[in-house]
Amino acid sequence: MNRILDKTIMPITECQLALELTRKIGIGIMGLHDLLIQLGIVYDSEEGRNCAKDVMSFIERIAIEKSIELGESEGVYKGYKQGCPKRRNANLTTIAPTGSLSMIADCSSGIEPYYSVITIKNVLDGEKLVLINKWFEKTLLKLKPEQEAKDIINKVKEAGTINIKEVPEGLKLLFKGANEISPTGHVLMQAALQTYVDSSISKTINLPSTATIEDVKKIYNLAYKNGCKGITVYRDGSRDGQVLNNSKPSNHSVFARPENINFTFAPKRPKELPAELYHCNIKGVPWVVIVGLLNDKPYEVFAGELNDLYIPKNCKNGAIRKTKSGSYSLTVKVRNSEVEFKEIANTLMTPEQKALTRMISLALRHGVHYEFIVNQLKKASGDITDFASVVNRVLRTYIPQYVYEKERKCAECGNKIVYVEGCEKCSVCGLSKCG
Repeated sequence: MNRILDKTIMPITECQLALELTRKIGIGIMGLHDLLIQLGIVYDSEEGRNCAKDVMSFIERIAIEKSIELGESEGVYKGYKQGCPKRRNANLTTIAPTGSLSMIADCSSGIEPYYSVITIKNVLDGEKLVLINKWFEKTLLKLKPEQEAKDIINKVKEAGTINIKEVPEGLKLLFKGANEISPTGHVLMQAALQTYVDSSISKTINLPSTATIEDVKKIYNLAYKNGCKGITVYRDGSRDGQVLNNSKPSNHSVFARPENINFTFAPKRPKELPAELYHCNIKGVPWVVIVGLLNDKPYEVFAGELNDLYIPKNCKNGAIRKTKSGSYSLTVKVRNSEVEFKEIANTLMTPEQKALTRMISLALRHGVHYEFIVNQLKKASGDITDFASVVNRVLRTYIPQYVYEKERKCAECGNKIVYVEGCEKCSVCGLSKCG
């Protein structure tokens, strides 16, 4: 890492001078939870923190020795001041997120515990694969006869959790996920390592959804008193597009699968509905998608290319009036004047497109959830592909309004997004907003 500094040329002179002034490097670790699991040590225990200290203190000691050797042979960093250790680098250690690296190495990232022992991966045709942490399987096979271990693993996959009676209590402790570890346990692990880390530490302090302002204050005070240089807290449920939950929402009926097909009646359409307008661009062609709302929820959809209509892009809202069966007009404000577009269905859409939007609108008003409609539109092919794509894009914006869609999906692979190390990250492909 010291040699990398010699080869690095910064594009801005001030940055180059700052680099040479301190020659900071950041030696760190990842896979701490893997180490503790293999040693049979619980992450949020005194023994776990002592083990982490031993590892980091060793790294720090050797790094200091080698940087002093380099300082003697190549000179100390330019910003050296009398009384400081005479070494080549001002800072030597840090704990980085290592999100992508840990995915490649197949280990836990940085000093974080595994978020969960169970990972659910979506594959073709909606099938879900339940993957279990490799160490859980290996540890269970050491404790139980092979067939009994396999039976327990199958039950874990079926239940989607290791918190079942067949799993030994010791393993439940050893494999506690990030949300099952107390906020204090998270802070104390960070504090244990901070003593031996020059720079900051990437670490998320997971708080339950019931956490109060006072709880957050206590965590900040605890981190400060224990010498942490920075702290990241995440209160479960505090963000739009809720990250992965360990507990199911209270509305269990949302997840329940009925045994029979249940017929529903749609609410009666008022003569006029408020509407939201979305201006899109598909392959260079301007489109508009008009969503009629009933009680702030999508009730009907119209969409098409803006060939014969001029609707300015700043028109975001309007009203859809039903003039007679199958006939609708759109009213919007343009430069403070109301403008009415008659027969919007016939003007915007071809007969095939009208048929598709009728079916989408029928599904919406009869309570078919947007997610299922969106998933079907993704499968469209042929001449209708662009049309399905633009409607899909708009309907997806309404998904976060619902309880059971507060699990974010990875844009790359469609799997669940978790919040670790102060950043959103896909637990399967490793895609991260932090790079």
